[in-house]
Amino acid sequence: MKNSFTRRVSALALAVLMTLSLFACENNPAQNPDETQPDTTPETTETQAPDTEEIPVVVVPDLINPLTGLECDKDFSTSRPVAVMLNNIRQAIPQHSVSQCDILYECLAEGGITRLMGVFADYESLGVVGSIRSSRHYYIDLAQNHDALYVHAGASDYAYNEIRERKIDNFDGVHMYLPGMFYRDQERLQHMSLEHTLMTTGEKIRDGIAFKKYRTELKEGYSGKTAYAFAPYGETVVLDGQESKCIYLPYSTYQQARFDYNEEDGKYYRFQWEDKEHLPHIDGNTGEQICFDNIFIVFCPTARIPGDTYGRLDVTTEGTGTGYYITGGKYVPITWKKPTADSAITYYGADGNPLMVNRGKTFVSIFPTNNKDNVNLNYAPAN
Repeated sequence: MKNSFTRRVSALALAVLMTLSLFACENNPAQNPDETQPDTTPETTETQAPDTEEIPVVVVPDLINPLTGLECDKDFSTSRPVAVMLNNIRQAIPQHSVSQCDILYECLAEGGITRLMGVFADYESLGVVGSIRSSRHYYIDLAQNHDALYVHAGASDYAYNEIRERKIDNFDGVHMYLPGMFYRDQERLQHMSLEHTLMTTGEKIRDGIAFKKYRTELKEGYSGKTAYAFAPYGETVVLDGQESKCIYLPYSTYQQARFDYNEEDGKYYRFQWEDKEHLPHIDGNTGEQICFDNIFIVFCPTARIPGDTYGRLDVTTEGTGTGYYITGGKYVPITWKKPTADSAITYYGADGNPLMVNRGKTFVSIFPTNNKDNVNLNYAPAN
């Protein structure tokens, strides 16, 4: 009887010990390797190795020049720019401040010469500007693309009529009282004709605007907008077009412009009088050759005005037409629309949508439609 009781006690004790042992094992993971364990591994060990190529962070500047789309140090979003008529014949070079144009237009005048018109947002910072030359009526239309204040020295009868009838805010260095805004360059007077010597400066333009009390804020429809549909900041437009590394624009037997593409900086450098002298187009202020990120060729009907004894031209800038946009070593065909002489021009791509362009300086050639077949977008220079 005693042994039987002892065996029962021993069995009971053994059962208790086994139960306690099992309980201890359940609460001690180290003693139960087959049991599923909580995941205590840091999350970073479960992710893939970080990509070594980091996506750059694009910081959009607070202030952007609406004519170039580039960063600037003043707010020009609601300010009217200034458009200046610049002499462009051999006897009058070099021009001054031509490299600081945000947009530079070129168009034929009578006699086969061209006139340039520079558009400046930050005109107050300019040094010497000129030489300043007379207006033609179609250049007023180009200035109105940007609601610009218009600077010139004289004008054709047609241009004066347009200025009066359209109430253009202008500064005339020949027939307008503007104390101190224009001056004759004494050095030029020693070796140039009088008409090639009229100059101004950024400060003088500012003072002239204050004297005339013209409106300085953009009119409705222009305020806060850029001149073009620029690519998103930090991105580059790469055209799905044909190659264009050298551009030849034969305006006349007198004037031919050429633009060479530089692969390193992505800019087109300008030459003049290509058929004879191949002259780099130099800014007299800096001694540097002028260059552009964008080039537009805008084909416009151009013809002599019947009965005009000076052979002056009429250039149709309003309506619709065709042309080319060139950037980054390539070109694409475009269309353009300018509903009225006083409205802004808009450029469109092949898909019919407003054209997206690269940020930077722009050259616009207003080229005769009847001569467009002579434009060469893959020109091979003679030297």
